[in-house]
Amino acid sequence: MNIYFRPPLDQLILDGKQTITIRCWKQKPPKVGQVLSAQTGYARNTRFADLLVTKVFEWTDDIKITDDLAKKVGYDSVRDFELAYQNLYGDKSGEKGRTKWFIKFEVLKTYR
Repeated sequence: MNIYFRPPLDQLILDGKQTITIRCWKQKPPKVGQVLSAQTGYARNTRFADLLVTKVFEWTDDIKITDDLAKKVGYDSVRDFELAYQNLYGDKSGEKGRTKWFIKFEVLKTYR
């Protein structure tokens, strides 16, 4: 399975600063133990890492984004995270059939 990241998040992953991604999908999330091909685009040559999924859980209303969690997702603060999330998903996060997922991972291999 491919998973896409916008720069500069790719570099944060390679630097070990981003260890969680949040996705708002209609599809099922990856399973723990699955290896994801992290890419910045659809072309195969944009792959920058293989990521091992270590934990997957649904983002429910009782989970609040803190500065610490925002940093694990690749942002400096809750506000930076909220702006980026809104920019990526906008009104889609409330769309029927979509679920918000936390996907925790570790880097297995890099391609840069």
